[in-house]
Amino acid sequence: MERTRLSFIVDHPVVAKQWSEAMARAGKRVEILVKIDVGFHRCGLDPDSRDTVATIREMAALPGLDFRGLLSHAGQAYHAHSEDGLRLMAEAEVRTMSDLASWCRAKGLAVDEISLGATPPARFSLQHEGFTEYRPGNYAYFDRTQVALGAATIDDCALTVMARVVSKPATDRIILDSGSKTLTNDGARGFAPAPGYGVILRHGVPDDTLLIERLSEEHATVKATTGSTALEPGDRVRIVPNHSCVVSNLVDQAWLVDGDAVEPLPIAARGRIT
Repeated sequence: MERTRLSFIVDHPVVAKQWSEAMARAGKRVEILVKIDVGFHRCGLDPDSRDTVATIREMAALPGLDFRGLLSHAGQAYHAHSEDGLRLMAEAEVRTMSDLASWCRAKGLAVDEISLGATPPARFSLQHEGFTEYRPGNYAYFDRTQVALGAATIDDCALTVMARVVSKPATDRIILDSGSKTLTNDGARGFAPAPGYGVILRHGVPDDTLLIERLSEEHATVKATTGSTALEPGDRVRIVPNHSCVVSNLVDQAWLVDGDAVEPLPIAARGRIT
């Protein structure tokens, strides 16, 4: 903490008290942001509850904790069915957080930071004011889900998986060496159905005739929907995964490619889940 600015997210007094006690024992202070549920219904305080402001004040008053503000994640945006649906979710998140910040300030709490974040509605959220930080975490890579939700194009997707054809048991079926341990079992979400476990690129262009229909741990079963494919064992393809966040955490090292320059990029957070 001497070398970095660190903040924690809390959404329950018990958790906040535990951090308070830990800071007191260490003789340190740490910044906290209180998580607010803006519709995803995972973590966060209910912004419409009459007790929410009092709960925030209780946590903000604990020794060793410096209350900085409010934080949200509109994860429900991943289940949007249209552009209009995304836009309404973005507007609702901004309005909810701004209103709650005003109520907190009216009760004497200084709300210096209002942090929002989700990649799908970012293009709408950033048209508004009322927050100090936005966290579109997936934007660094993008993926097939972001394409399906209108947040990116295939050309925007920076992370791909290079896979090799290792078998061709039938004219309409090939097997790749990239299974669930590489591509994950996550499905894609979007405004329209996006079947399969990623998009296969041929010469940088999506090949809609190839469907990754099933994954084993080490293998991907690909169906040629036209009845045949020219791909043979030994050939390589690139795959835009459905969910790049998970894919990057499944490998020890990625490769940065810039024209003819290729450099290794160690995944520093690999295996750091405790």
